[in-house]
Amino acid sequence: MFKLEALPLELETLLAQQDRIDPIWIVGGAIRDHLLRRHSHDVDFTTSGDAIALARRVADQLGADVYILDGERGAGRVLHRTPDGRRQTFDFAQLRGDTIEADLRDRDFTVNALGLRISALEMMIDPCGGLQHLRDGIIELCAADAIDRDPVRALRAIRLATDLGFRISHSTTSAIRATASLSQISAERIRDEFFNTLALMDPTPAFQLLAHLKLLPLIFQHRDPDLEPDALSLEDRETMELALRGLRHLVSILRLLAPEADLESAAQAALGLLTWTLGRFRLPLGGYFQEELSFNHKRRELILMATFLYPLFPSEPAGSTPPTDETLRRGSRQKCEQIGAQLRLSRDEIEWFDRWIEALKFLEHPSDPAANIDLLSYRYYRQARDAGVASVLSMLAYELAQQIEPPAPERWTARIEIARTHLDAWFDKHDVLVDPQSLIDGHDVMESLGSKPGPEIGRIIEHVREGQVVGGLATRKQAIAFIKKEFGSRSG
Repeated sequence: MFKLEALPLELETLLAQQDRIDPIWIVGGAIRDHLLRRHSHDVDFTTSGDAIALARRVADQLGADVYILDGERGAGRVLHRTPDGRRQTFDFAQLRGDTIEADLRDRDFTVNALGLRISALEMMIDPCGGLQHLRDGIIELCAADAIDRDPVRALRAIRLATDLGFRISHSTTSAIRATASLSQISAERIRDEFFNTLALMDPTPAFQLLAHLKLLPLIFQHRDPDLEPDALSLEDRETMELALRGLRHLVSILRLLAPEADLESAAQAALGLLTWTLGRFRLPLGGYFQEELSFNHKRRELILMATFLYPLFPSEPAGSTPPTDETLRRGSRQKCEQIGAQLRLSRDEIEWFDRWIEALKFLEHPSDPAANIDLLSYRYYRQARDAGVASVLSMLAYELAQQIEPPAPERWTARIEIARTHLDAWFDKHDVLVDPQSLIDGHDVMESLGSKPGPEIGRIIEHVREGQVVGGLATRKQAIAFIKKEFGSRSG
């Protein structure tokens, strides 16, 4: 029997009362996950009554937020936080069809087409054979035309199969292969399904299926006629294999550096050295990757997306100059803008992606062995900001992905040391090497040099900050003496 432990008591009581007036059913993934003994934070309800009014009553009862998902079809969402801080999502929708059986038959996959009435939780409603498919581990469409009616279900089938460890039936695979376009689906829905896939513990198998079934071009198809048609190289097999290897290695690295990781689980020598050297950053890295850069998109999902997409960018011509060349910067920026437009990423996400690319290119080019390490980290984060933390882990993933054999010990040790240096700067020496407190401001500079406002003032302040990083400047008095000595002759 399905139990309602996951629901707040106030919600359980309210639903029982409302069910006596208009029938209410629990439907979909919450039942599936309960039967598979998986925890679910999301519960879907359908009712023959006014679903939006019900959502509002629930939100009022719980002191939660409510949103209208679809006013015409009668769908609302309640976002609730439990006393211990967990997020719960309750979706309420109008019954589709005249009966609950008709509603369930209109859904995507049989394992999601299960229903329980609030007043009869012991009686499973299963018009499509979903219970048997759950036992057999099969993803099967509720109807032959289910993908034709909503092509985003092609993407969802792959995510669901990967998440549950199920196989996709032959008939469903054929329907996915027949998907010719996602153009009638909103970019926001495609983005949400794409990020749901990225949120899997290991999205690599899903991306392998997306590539094999040729769905990636449909995800990144162009809706804006002003965008270039070749933002990504999706048809080159070797490039795609590199992208998938990079993603797989990054997932392994993130697992080893997760707060709950077993430090003895790194069987390979290369990963063992990585764990030994970087393992002390596990807790701060865990917090870093769980932070949301925009609503419901965590940094972990963004680094997985960026790491997979980066090899698919068209290569720069042989002999191209380092990333300081402005033409290369404009090219990378344009590609980020294109992908961001296609996936409807937020401005913060696009800028994060762009900084991540710039940081990765910086890491790909050898630094001067004689350079001051602290100054190198400062300049690195001055450009990359928080994306620089993610870029060092992607650098390690690509180092493993670009060769079949384990990397040469000397090179691998050097790359891990670069990662350790930059992670140490961000997490342990942030106030010293990333964002040192300013000793002077623009007024100090102009007063000391007798100069006027202009871009040179900012450059002088930056010289002072670099002097702080390398240890030569520690007080305001020292900073003013420094600028008078170094820049006094240029003023006037």
